[in-house]
Amino acid sequence: MISSFYLVVLIIVLLVSFRIIWFLLMLSNVRFLVMKSRRYQNIKKAKKKVLFIGDSTCVGTGAKPEDSIAGRFGAEYRNWSIYNLGVNGAKLSGVLKQLHNIKNKRFDLVVILAGNNDVFWFIPLKRSEENAKKAVNLAKLIGKKVVVMPAGNAGLAPLFPRPFKWIFSLRTLRLRRVFLNLASKLGFTFVDIYNTRITDPFSRNPFRYYSSDGVHPNDEGYNVYYESLKKTLIENKIL
Repeated sequence: MISSFYLVVLIIVLLVSFRIIWFLLMLSNVRFLVMKSRRYQNIKKAKKKVLFIGDSTCVGTGAKPEDSIAGRFGAEYRNWSIYNLGVNGAKLSGVLKQLHNIKNKRFDLVVILAGNNDVFWFIPLKRSEENAKKAVNLAKLIGKKVVVMPAGNAGLAPLFPRPFKWIFSLRTLRLRRVFLNLASKLGFTFVDIYNTRITDPFSRNPFRYYSSDGVHPNDEGYNVYYESLKKTLIENKIL
């Protein structure tokens, strides 16, 4: 009986140790991808200007610059000048700082790609709401149209163990409700790419859509995001 008990304990310890080692290795992949990430920009004389601003989703971490959201936009809409101020790890408070740094420029479109870092870092929902409201109001001062698109359901990323998956999914859902409410009040366009595990294409095929760190999209993952953004822009007659 005693030997069986210790065998079970040993198996549990080994499984937990393996999970911890795997998680640490994945975190090292996160740092590697962040270090090698490069924002896509194509600033030129053009009829229209778009500003992409936000977190690693805006930078395109996990993909080549030309395969990021901004890169795909620039390749398809060549008559637009592409500005990109994305910063890895930026929370909604960081988006505010990015917007404050813009001087004497006006854009036809401002695209805010942020929100999930507030989920990951347990920023109080009320503070996230206030920062989102301030960011949108600042964006409206410099952009004719403002679009907000957070990344998808944060709890579905393979990187995170349970119970963090459940916690992050719940926090993502609550932040989504905040954005939907603000969109109706402030008059900006919200791109809703929230999915449950059943409907999420990333969850159905994680090796196809996630990069090696298990949290950032890869080239194909960013294409899913970009197509959702483009579809919403066309439906709202922004493009």
